[in-house]
Amino acid sequence: MKTLLLILSLSTCLSIGCTNELSELYPYDPPKNLDDGIEVGTMEEVQIDTQMILKASKKIQNGRYGEVHSMLIYKDNMLVFEEYYQGHRYQWDAPDYHGEQVNWNQNMPHEMMSVTKSFTSACIGIAIDQGFIESVHQSI
Repeated sequence: MKTLLLILSLSTCLSIGCTNELSELYPYDPPKNLDDGIEVGTMEEVQIDTQMILKASKKIQNGRYGEVHSMLIYKDNMLVFEEYYQGHRYQWDAPDYHGEQVNWNQNMPHEMMSVTKSFTSACIGIAIDQGFIESVHQSI
């Protein structure tokens, strides 16, 4: 009886571990419509390889890329993927700036820090393109 139980357990583990269908282990749920003005859709609608994104999301979930709190994919004017992960809150006086461990969600504010430079430079580029300022050397 113990041998049969061991064989069944091993075969179950192997069949789960060897499956090509990641979606069986990590199901894809398209974003929910929150009536917030953001249209939602599916990755299939916008021709994104669902399995590739699910593999990447699973790697994020397993800590492969460090402190990634969320992944959102917006394509063809639709939010088609929205996932939140476990991670640390920012704490400036803690080792590695890691505060408490939390399960991130869409309602939690995030520290912006370096990403602000990207938004600022994009806005400057738009302002130059629209003629509001002449160049990056002009004082605003």
